[in-house]
Amino acid sequence: MEKQHQVSISEVVPVPSERVNSSRNGELIVVTLPRIRGKWARKIVAPILPVDKVFRLEEHGSAVWELIDGRRSVKEILSLLESHFKGEKDYEVRVITYISRLHKDGLINYTIPR
Repeated sequence: MEKQHQVSISEVVPVPSERVNSSRNGELIVVTLPRIRGKWARKIVAPILPVDKVFRLEEHGSAVWELIDGRRSVKEILSLLESHFKGEKDYEVRVITYISRLHKDGLINYTIPR
């Protein structure tokens, strides 16, 4: 039996979901995730319910989102954000928690580098 290798969250590479769209609103990022996919279903539901889930990211969230490109690992993202957080204590835990939340909300997927 082959032994499975456990991967640390810092090793994974976050990738924006193919379903999301993101845009800039001034200095901040707005990410849109369709709740309903089909063209006709969207037409029918639109007058009743929002067809998209909209996430307005704050300053730190926008900084994190801009670094999620499908090539950088969480560890690399943490390193690049060090100056953004200007030495804030435990920023790494906050960023990892935030990235995990993006994953849970379906805005990103993880890949594992080989």
